[in-house]
Amino acid sequence: MSQHISPKSQVDNEAFVFDARHRSYPGSHSSSSSATGTLLASAGESSTSASSSSASTSSTPRSSESDPESESSSSAAFSSTSTSTSNHHLPSYAYPQTPSSLKGTRRLSFVSEYSQKIRQTLLLPRRRSSIPLVRVARRKTTQLVLAGAILFFTVLIVGELRSHRTRRTLWNREYGLREWDIRHPGDRVGNLISLRNDYGAEKRRELLTRRRLSEGEETNELYPDDEDTLRKAVGDKWPSWWGNVDDVGPSPFDHRPTPLPEGKAKRRMMFLTDYHDYLERMNTHTYEIVDAALRHPHLNVDVWGPNWAGYNRSIPLSANIRKRAHRLAQLEKSKKEFEESQKREAEEKEKERKWRAKRERLSRSLEVTRSPLQKKDDEEMEEDDEVWIRPEWNADVPEECNSEVEFDIVLTISNIFNENDPHVDALDCGALLVQQLGDCHSLRCSYEWYPHANNITLSKYAFELLELFDYDKVKAKYPNWNIGMFGHSPDTGNEWDFYPVPWANKTADAKTFGYDGSFYPIRTTVTNALNAHEEDPLSVNINDVIIKRHPHPGYFVWPPAEAREVPLETYELGHEYYQTHLMLREDFAKGMREAKICVFDSSLERKMIRKYAQAFLSGCVVAADLPTEQEDALSKFVIPLKSTWSIENINAALKYHLDRPELLQQMALDGFAYARQHLTTTNKVSHILEMADHYREGSRGYEFPYGFSMRCRSYWSDEDSYKPPWCAQDSHRGLEE
Repeated sequence: MSQHISPKSQVDNEAFVFDARHRSYPGSHSSSSSATGTLLASAGESSTSASSSSASTSSTPRSSESDPESESSSSAAFSSTSTSTSNHHLPSYAYPQTPSSLKGTRRLSFVSEYSQKIRQTLLLPRRRSSIPLVRVARRKTTQLVLAGAILFFTVLIVGELRSHRTRRTLWNREYGLREWDIRHPGDRVGNLISLRNDYGAEKRRELLTRRRLSEGEETNELYPDDEDTLRKAVGDKWPSWWGNVDDVGPSPFDHRPTPLPEGKAKRRMMFLTDYHDYLERMNTHTYEIVDAALRHPHLNVDVWGPNWAGYNRSIPLSANIRKRAHRLAQLEKSKKEFEESQKREAEEKEKERKWRAKRERLSRSLEVTRSPLQKKDDEEMEEDDEVWIRPEWNADVPEECNSEVEFDIVLTISNIFNENDPHVDALDCGALLVQQLGDCHSLRCSYEWYPHANNITLSKYAFELLELFDYDKVKAKYPNWNIGMFGHSPDTGNEWDFYPVPWANKTADAKTFGYDGSFYPIRTTVTNALNAHEEDPLSVNINDVIIKRHPHPGYFVWPPAEAREVPLETYELGHEYYQTHLMLREDFAKGMREAKICVFDSSLERKMIRKYAQAFLSGCVVAADLPTEQEDALSKFVIPLKSTWSIENINAALKYHLDRPELLQQMALDGFAYARQHLTTTNKVSHILEMADHYREGSRGYEFPYGFSMRCRSYWSDEDSYKPPWCAQDSHRGLEE
């Protein structure tokens, strides 16, 4: 049985046998020389004889090694084979007996043919190879499979990377939503477009149904008048909670304090104010907080302080607070006794009334006429109930705390005492003194502060805490001072005072609010333009006069004379002495809710003044520069202005938004939702209670519940006013231009 062997394998085997034989028989020099000469001489012959010689040689390789006489024939056969396989570039073999004249030629021939073999192996590989795995790798099917596998794994890896990024994005989004839900439950911004589309579709179905029932015809078209009515109704559609909270109820965004746990008593808060300030100050900021505290479900509220009835300036503050606690206990006891006596009298009167009614029925049945004396007794029974009268103050100032009435928090606004007043001391009986500061023009808050008495210091503007009450600065000035807590408590508004109206009820495109002057650059620019138009209307294009001015009421209120002569003992909601303040507040709120855009600015200090919260709550879109507080949130629904802009730039920004009513109304809704969640005075009171809890738990330091930045600003408009050291000192504003 014959075995097929490739030509290359056959030649390799014969060359190996030939070399081994000649090494075994070193004496056969003539044969070697002849064979070598034959090999060199026959390099150019055709390959036809190679096949025959190769066949004859391959049939007897073993016999040539065992039979010495066959050496010559074997040499001849090898010579023939070498000649016929020259096209395969086999190397030529040189032997030690080779003549010196052929050594150079043979060496060159060996190098040349060997290099050609390597080149051919690399450039023109054969289908089969003696090297393992190379033959498999050279097959086209294998190469296609490898290429397909590489492509498959590349696609798989790319897909996995994309899937990983997608999962990471979804995870981040889900985590952000979960965190928002935890921290702000129920806080969702309404979408006016979706609301109005749904409302329009529902109203259209109602109109079509009514028409089909009345006319008895199937149609999907409305009359032109019905289309106009529908379009107007959809355009004026607002959420049901868009209005006064006392009329329409709370919105889904409102901050609502959680109910008190069962068995937990309300806390008691005193607002320490000055009676003259109550009568004279136009700004109703303090008593808006008082009104919110009176509605807060966790509090019992009292208002008292210097110049109110019963306050004694000759004794320390702590003694006055103790005195007030005993006074409240006295009042509560007196009122309770009065109410119990009234209840007993009411029960006796009810019994008497029933007896008289029974007697009346008996008299009628017997036809007996009542005497005048009996009629007089009946009229006395129907007289009004008695009125409770406050008892007189106790003359003595008790040194012990009252067990029935204890103040948890005593809150004072601004400075009602002088800086060096010796009567300002730390409170006792478990009361915490909380002082709110703000509007620190010319750094005045640093000397309106009570460092040795305060437990908690609040600022309406975050940057003031770090610039005025830096720990190292305060410690250097007051070496014996121990830090309490400092907290940022932003300006706010009441949702029952400042509330929105439907957009169709607004009467002005834009209004400017507040006092103007160099401290308020944007208001000054607007006011100057309005004054120029009033003086010479022809000098200004009437179409450029977009902004109207809401009149400023001034900073002082004249109270009635009797209010000073007989001071009140505490604040009474809706009292006649406070009616002027209430009218001013209502007029200001009405001006905001009737304007589509409210124009003002944050002043040189870039503070988030109360007008931001009041305008948002009134459904008015704010056009102003962004303050250095809550910038990220406010930037979504505030029309941004710059303090360096001209009136033309301001008008252009306003006109752009007025020409896009859907955008403007959505901004109004977004600002309203944010303010109801974060900028109501109810939320402010809740935050003060939380800080008091933190203090009692041992917390000390600075608390900033809202974001803020420390960008350039100035505390006043004069050249010597303080500016942060990184701001331009050669400019009286110090702001970015």
